[in-house]
Amino acid sequence: MEIKKILGVLVGLASTGANATLIPYTSNGVALVYSSVSDVTWLADANLFDTMETRQIAPSFINSIISDTPYIYDTPNYFDGEYSFPEGNLNPSGRYKVTGYDFLAGGLMTWYGAIAFVNYLNTTNYAGANQWRLPTISDYANQGYSQLDGEIGQLFYKELGGIASQAIPENDYFHSVKFAYWYGSEYLPNPINSSMFYTYDGAQTNDNKTNHLYSWVVAPGQLSEVPLPSALWFLLTGVFSIRLLKFRR
Repeated sequence: MEIKKILGVLVGLASTGANATLIPYTSNGVALVYSSVSDVTWLADANLFDTMETRQIAPSFINSIISDTPYIYDTPNYFDGEYSFPEGNLNPSGRYKVTGYDFLAGGLMTWYGAIAFVNYLNTTNYAGANQWRLPTISDYANQGYSQLDGEIGQLFYKELGGIASQAIPENDYFHSVKFAYWYGSEYLPNPINSSMFYTYDGAQTNDNKTNHLYSWVVAPGQLSEVPLPSALWFLLTGVFSIRLLKFRR
């Protein structure tokens, strides 16, 4: 009877761990968090650009990013246009030239800078992966609070239990979380803008691509094998111990 009670407690603990939607792990020494809801891996460092910049000589770091991705190709819009002279007509080319303007101190960057930074992570095989990207949304038309079609919204509301009009909940999974992040998805009704998410109040909207926000990078799936939840190890150890005691009797 006592053995059954102990097993019941252990199974309950294991279930709690197995139902967790966020699982911390590492790859090549980099702290990561796997999301089973979005099936993506998040960087535990929500402002990696600033972390990397402070560890290196800033101009060289930014120049390396620009060297890897001198141009960003997107839906033609005013900001990647070229004037034709002498007519003075604007001919959107769909090619934006990345410069130092796209990066500011503290990790702030334009949407174009964020795309270039992601390319840099892939070129350098950061954390042993080359599939890094900005989070995406499935429908750019969904704006406002409690939107769950975007990966940041899913993290905010479904996994961290965020509440509309309130800041992202404090947690032990992520650090250096900033107030607003770019989505990789363009805002097609006006391609001057891109979709974005405010983590300080849970709102999903869009903003001018040349404004400076932050980038929180993800990769699809898991980069390496995710360890079993600690509760499950506890269960297996407990079952083994019980069987050992029973055998000795």
